[in-house]
Amino acid sequence: MPESHFVILVPMNNQERLQSLHALFCQLTERQLHFALHERVWHEFDRAGFTENDLRIVIGWMKASNRKHEWQYGFKLGNVIGDLARFDEILAEALAVNRNKPKAATPREQVVKEFQKTAGEAFVRETARPLADVLKGMAQ
Repeated sequence: MPESHFVILVPMNNQERLQSLHALFCQLTERQLHFALHERVWHEFDRAGFTENDLRIVIGWMKASNRKHEWQYGFKLGNVIGDLARFDEILAEALAVNRNKPKAATPREQVVKEFQKTAGEAFVRETARPLADVLKGMAQ
């Protein structure tokens, strides 16, 4: 009986996107996997509408959870994107938690805040009177 081989014909630009996703996964997880062996999984990931940014968010969330000892995630490809429903749940959780975090100040906001602080201190130094002077004025 001849062996069956399944071939997924994918347009080249899509093929490059899948290889890019795979390369990103390998970089983020510090693993070296053969793309050809996992092409079907990446095709399903792409077909489900997930993006490179989604992959970054989920792997970042998994790493942060591991560091905090909240949950111990493994970084095998099957654990990360093998179950797309689970991937979607982790992505939704990461997005919900990150949505409620205070945003870091932009460089412009940091400069304005520092200026206001410095200018405010200078204004107080120049216009405020020592407490002793205030008390003298009240006693008169």
